[in-house]
Amino acid sequence: MAASGSNTARVYVVQGRHRISVPMAIASNTIVDVADDRSLGANDVTITTGRSLTKSGKGTLSVARVRGGLLTVNGGTLAVAPDGGAAGLSIVNGLNVAGTPGARTSTLDLADNDLLVDYATAGTIERDVRELVRDGRLSGFGITSLRTEQDDMILAVADNAQLQRPSWLGQTIDATTIIGAYTFFGDANLDGMVTTDDYVAVDLNLGTGDAWVEGDFDLNGSVTTDDYVVIDLNLGKGTSTPAAWASQQSDMIGLHAAQFGEAYVTRLTHVREHGWTVTPVPEPGPFGLLVTAAAGLANRRRKPE
Repeated sequence: MAASGSNTARVYVVQGRHRISVPMAIASNTIVDVADDRSLGANDVTITTGRSLTKSGKGTLSVARVRGGLLTVNGGTLAVAPDGGAAGLSIVNGLNVAGTPGARTSTLDLADNDLLVDYATAGTIERDVRELVRDGRLSGFGITSLRTEQDDMILAVADNAQLQRPSWLGQTIDATTIIGAYTFFGDANLDGMVTTDDYVAVDLNLGTGDAWVEGDFDLNGSVTTDDYVVIDLNLGKGTSTPAAWASQQSDMIGLHAAQFGEAYVTRLTHVREHGWTVTPVPEPGPFGLLVTAAAGLANRRRKPE
């Protein structure tokens, strides 16, 4: 199915549930309006650079992936089918989800898939995408991902200007790419695992960082001792031998409890009782003291033999 021309193309679904069985090629600005409690399914959607696809209406548009152009979700849900690999990777030049931070009104559901935003102009896009993920976790409106049984995974958002990856799932990327990786809470370097390597991000940015790759794993806008809790509880996940990390995990929890005291223990208990959350628990104490304390942690960590 192709939509082309200088005028805006429109697709309306007002009754029933429908499916487009061929790939969609969007060569003109296109609005897909799906009414409440209605749905439209599609395979791959390709948007010509400089053109846009807008999902409106309260219903659901389900796709295999979206590639190219500007993607806007103004109403309801745009859902990407679960895949977890290269075939489910969406790549867009721009992304909008209706509403404002903390008050989104629509949803981009990525399931277990990754997302790349190949932007042209530097600005606040990494922060904007991160806020969409935070809103999705808190309210279900924004960017959502598959919630596992342990609810220990999230779409981690990183600016490749910091990460400096040459490619992602087989796609060449550069410093003007935002990476959204479906991975474990605490995976700072986006290698799909939580290991002692990830502590370095928090160590170096405690009290100063505000991005995922700097250690802000609970998306509260700052790197605090809460973020040590995230790594401690997920340590070893994604590795080939997660059980081998049990002793190291116990050691790190004990070390951090002694190092950071009540604030750390409160957060640890909260997460164990209530599960993973991006809502911060207020943490007292001057960061200068915490940074000094963290500086001595690196040489007290080891990887399992």
